[in-house]
Amino acid sequence: MTGICRQFGNPLSSAPVERALLVDLDATPEVAVVAAACRVRDTKTASDRIEFTTDGIDQSNGLICIKIPTAPKSVSMDSKPLAADSYEFRNGLLASQSMQRAPKEPK
Repeated sequence: MTGICRQFGNPLSSAPVERALLVDLDATPEVAVVAAACRVRDTKTASDRIEFTTDGIDQSNGLICIKIPTAPKSVSMDSKPLAADSYEFRNGLLASQSMQRAPKEPK
């Protein structure tokens, strides 16, 4: 099975753009980050929810595409619940697009 992760819009321009990435979902675990335009860490899943931490280039547009068998009832990113309209689940893929923050400096 092939999944398509899509990003619509370009944060640097008002010109329309569509990017797509084809992914062989049969070659991945049942739950896995299959594409990301940011670093995704600490992914935790349960039957009805998924949580993860992200960081990337400060104020850049991040896209995350996660293979998960059923639609989660809740999604949390960076310890904060995401609004239901900020992610989409379709055909076994959860996609979320958000503004990124820079990694925290080690203490």
